[in-house]
Amino acid sequence: MKYSVIGMDIAKQVFQLHRVEVETGEVERIKLRRDDVLPYFARQAPAMVALEACGSAHWWARRLLTNPVFFRSRGFVFVDSIQAC
Repeated sequence: MKYSVIGMDIAKQVFQLHRVEVETGEVERIKLRRDDVLPYFARQAPAMVALEACGSAHWWARRLLTNPVFFRSRGFVFVDSIQAC
């Protein structure tokens, strides 16, 4: 099964999500407040979530256990993602 990929930029209040559909390559940008993040993922089909590795990323990963979570080290950037923006 191929999952959509969601890049999640975590912050104190407003989170940015970038969802890429595997089949079409379509990129969707979503801005969510902290209280809206878990309900958003509850409504979505399973997707692979990419987070920057930091202390709060582990907290979010435990909350998103229904989705595979990928931690990226600081400074690691996907070139294809930049070209798609």
